[in-house]
Amino acid sequence: MSVNDKDTQDGPAEQVANRTEDGKRGPVKVIMLGESSVGKTCLVKRLLTRSFVDNTDVTYGAAYAPYTFRVGEEDVKMGIWDTAGSERFRSFISTYFRQAKAAVVCYSLDDLATFEKVRYWIEIVRQHEESCAMYICGTKADLVTTRNPAVVTSEMVESIALELTAAGIYETSSKTGKNVELLFQMIGEDFIKRAKQTDYVKDETESIQLTENGAAPTPDEKTEVKQKCC
Repeated sequence: MSVNDKDTQDGPAEQVANRTEDGKRGPVKVIMLGESSVGKTCLVKRLLTRSFVDNTDVTYGAAYAPYTFRVGEEDVKMGIWDTAGSERFRSFISTYFRQAKAAVVCYSLDDLATFEKVRYWIEIVRQHEESCAMYICGTKADLVTTRNPAVVTSEMVESIALELTAAGIYETSSKTGKNVELLFQMIGEDFIKRAKQTDYVKDETESIQLTENGAAPTPDEKTEVKQKCC
């Protein structure tokens, strides 16, 4: 399903915050980024259908896809936004960055030019969502063989991932399914960990009550406060 810029004002993009009004965890917003023809749409379709779709239509603006999987005892819902890589759409692509919790920045393992744009995509997302977790994803791993080695080496990817503090790096293949489910599974698990840490810090902060002199109360003072308020 393709959407235009206006649709994002009232559509799923506005429904992907950490928590819904009833306190339940809402869908994790994940954005797919990268140059045109690196295989972003094929990657999403492989995840959803577990099959390879070679001929895909050009993405105009962005396409939205829901995905749910299990992490421990919790069902994790994702809202995946497959964005267009063509330059003519870049003037409004940033609309889809709002509230994104993770970004999958794709490049093709057999195309150095697409890898050289990884920095651009990561930096532009962080201009809008500084805390968005970045995952660098090499696509078309099935094309890499001993006789036809990747033009983008693992050392090159590790270097930029370290420099730009990426959350993870993966080599995937939509044709064989290599690491596709693993990539999104790890995005979900990482999000749950961060969310729980945030909830813990919030709970700890809210549980501290200061006395009149600004210090944390002693156990006796806590009892006294309870007696006064009850």
